[in-house]
Amino acid sequence: MNKDDKGRETIFDHGVTREELDLLFGGEKEGFTPMTKEKYFKMMSDTDAYYVDICRLYKLRGDRKKMMKYYKKISMPEVEKMWLIMDSCYEGANSVEEQLKEGRKS
Repeated sequence: MNKDDKGRETIFDHGVTREELDLLFGGEKEGFTPMTKEKYFKMMSDTDAYYVDICRLYKLRGDRKKMMKYYKKISMPEVEKMWLIMDSCYEGANSVEEQLKEGRKS
């Protein structure tokens, strides 16, 4: 089963690999316990948080179109802001703002 106990879509519905999980959440190389489905479902609480991780997964894969598809599904402004802040850590804030402007138009 890839969905959580409420049937919500998660990164596991998108074929996330062990390597991708390690890149998204840290792995043994970084001194973290590897992420598992069970651990993931225990730590996540809402649909928007799942969408943020799906966005992160598609960003990692270089699939901007799918990343923006899930970004648009984020319903809470606070979670949208969290995604913007997290994403800004990986790329300059200007590029994030440009992606969001373009993504909101499409």
